[in-house]
Amino acid sequence: MINKQKNQTIQGLLSWFLALFNPLILVGYGFITVLTPRLGAFDSAGTKFLALAILNLVAFFFLMLRKEQRPPNKIFSAFFGNRIGFLYGLFLAVSLLSFLKALNPAESLITFTKLFTVFTAALIIAAILRDNKKQATPLAIGMSLLLLADAANVFNQLWQMAEKHPNIADLFSTLQSEIKHGYSNKNILSSALFVKLPFALWLWTFKKGLVKILGLVATFAGIMALIPLSSRAFYLGLALLTLAYLLFLLLRIFIDRNRLKMAMVSVIIVALIPLFIYLGWLGLSHYIPSIKTFNLKDDITARLSTIKSDEAAGIRTVSWRRSFKLIREEPLLGVGAGNWKINVLKFENQTAPDYTYYYYNHNDFIQTTAETGLVGGLLFLSLFVLVGWAFLVSLFKGAASGTSYEYLFLPAFGMLCYSVDAFFNFPFDRPEIQSLFAIFLGSGIAFSSMRAPVKKLREIWEKVLKEIQFPTDAVVFNPWFKRIIAYLLPGMFILLILGSIYLLYENFRSLRLQAVAKYEVEKGELTVPSYVFMSGFPSIPSISVEGVPIMILKTRYLFNEGDYARAIRVLKAENPSPWESRRELFLSFAYEMTGNSDSSICYSIQVFNLKPFYMANLDRLCKMLEEREQFKKEDSILMEFNRISGNASQPYIDMQREVHRKATIQKVEQFYYPAMNQFKLKNYREAAANFSKIIETEPELLEAWEKRAWCYFYLNEPKLCVADIDHLAGSGVKNGELEDLRKKVTR
Repeated sequence: MINKQKNQTIQGLLSWFLALFNPLILVGYGFITVLTPRLGAFDSAGTKFLALAILNLVAFFFLMLRKEQRPPNKIFSAFFGNRIGFLYGLFLAVSLLSFLKALNPAESLITFTKLFTVFTAALIIAAILRDNKKQATPLAIGMSLLLLADAANVFNQLWQMAEKHPNIADLFSTLQSEIKHGYSNKNILSSALFVKLPFALWLWTFKKGLVKILGLVATFAGIMALIPLSSRAFYLGLALLTLAYLLFLLLRIFIDRNRLKMAMVSVIIVALIPLFIYLGWLGLSHYIPSIKTFNLKDDITARLSTIKSDEAAGIRTVSWRRSFKLIREEPLLGVGAGNWKINVLKFENQTAPDYTYYYYNHNDFIQTTAETGLVGGLLFLSLFVLVGWAFLVSLFKGAASGTSYEYLFLPAFGMLCYSVDAFFNFPFDRPEIQSLFAIFLGSGIAFSSMRAPVKKLREIWEKVLKEIQFPTDAVVFNPWFKRIIAYLLPGMFILLILGSIYLLYENFRSLRLQAVAKYEVEKGELTVPSYVFMSGFPSIPSISVEGVPIMILKTRYLFNEGDYARAIRVLKAENPSPWESRRELFLSFAYEMTGNSDSSICYSIQVFNLKPFYMANLDRLCKMLEEREQFKKEDSILMEFNRISGNASQPYIDMQREVHRKATIQKVEQFYYPAMNQFKLKNYREAAANFSKIIETEPELLEAWEKRAWCYFYLNEPKLCVADIDHLAGSGVKNGELEDLRKKVTR
């Protein structure tokens, strides 16, 4: 009897746990990337992607134990049986295929691992929501509460900073540079606030009671928190979101007459949004008096007006144009997943004066197309289009569409908000936003009824098997074969998740060492022994978060210990970023320190070819060539620099003229130095003869014409003297002494 009660208690607890499992997992996907700390890594994104992959493993394992997911391969058949899921799978396959074009396969592998991690999250979320649509409610409540917490923290930090910065301009400048609240920086916080708004909007639009009020309050708080963060992209995004929501409400009035009253109320509230924002701004001014001196309308207008004129915006459009060049070069497969930041340097470094780069294109649609080709770009774009289309179909057709627009509202507006962020930023590499992307896309797959052409593909496959006389009945339709496949696919998928965890852990290990190196470089003192980095860095990634080849980080410490021979071996072992040029720069330094000046000059020239406007290298190169009297080579380099710079730097124009003179003298030095010596000794006839030989060989050396004119003067040859002076005047030489000489001769 006691054992029976224990069993019932255990079963009851297990049932209770399983009932809570799904909503906890869903909310966990929204929270885990926000709550995961940096853990000493250079960039918290690496740690958060790792945490997301671990959550995938736990969630997938428990899903496989649920009766609702039997047979175990049901999760895949349902996901890929949906048109959106099917295209998402194709996008993943195309991204994998782009490895064939990757200059740096290690970067492609890390990037694909992140793609796969987000894909897995979307698959799990779709499986949970497909079994029970009502699980979307606790998810939306959790995300709305997180939105409220983020907004409250913005207000709190604004209030705290107001005490230290009574001047409103200083206050907002400090707020935009320092605030982040659990996110890597202010931009990610702004993105997270904006992209979470659809959860609150969904609660307000479709739920009742306190939950509905929560949605309204969270929406208002999120909008109010976005305003002082001064993000132009999300000012435009708020306008687009408001317009889309208002359009939805108007359509709802005409389509769903039963909800006419509620729709009218919503329209009125949306129309009053500017008034609510103004009242909220007045409320903030009660706690922060300096806000009263701040004109909200003028600030937003002024901020938006800088979109075309702002330097950062200009750089962004230049980056987009470079990406289009990459697309034209590799339209089919792209340059390889994760390889945009490598390939774009062949254009960017032709104008960049230093090693500060754009590591992302600031437009995920363009960057995805550049990395995976036109097919990959179209597949990525189709995910947004299909989710929106499914929502519109359900809105206009109602029950006849097989789905409810109530549930599709969340993924449709979520993908709309995400697309704004993706158009102006790079949410692909921001795990806080990627977890939201997985939620929106997973819910779109779960709630839509668009079927993929799986049946047709199956018929084609069976026809192929029949043509090759494959024993289909004995193998494919065998119950044992089906059972093996049912368990084999989930088993292989778990292995892939484990593989992704391993790769992301290796990336995390690298990020920890990158953080140490960055700290010491900025401090200006390298104290950690080189062996820590030589043996500590894993084989992947080969490029740091900032786009610096890992070998450069290692080489800095070898340089610090004077081990230049080993540094050369490390640098010559690989070239993970062919257009980055720091490898060649460090090789030049290393060879210089080992006394091999020829190799040092050779690699410095390579740096100039890759990065001509890096002036520190140009000056150093010219100095080395000058010291070795390689004037011809120095002349050609300076001539090329002045050509590509449009003769914009007068000091380098003057330097090139002087070097060109030295290079010319070097060609005729067998005549030049004797002529100059004879001129000093007043042997003018012999000097004139040698200057004539120089002029025959190098007529551009105007110095020879001038000296010969003086020789003719002293030799009493006025006509020849005047002829040389006239030639110099015709060549643009302006010399007061020569003009006086001409007057003397022609008297």
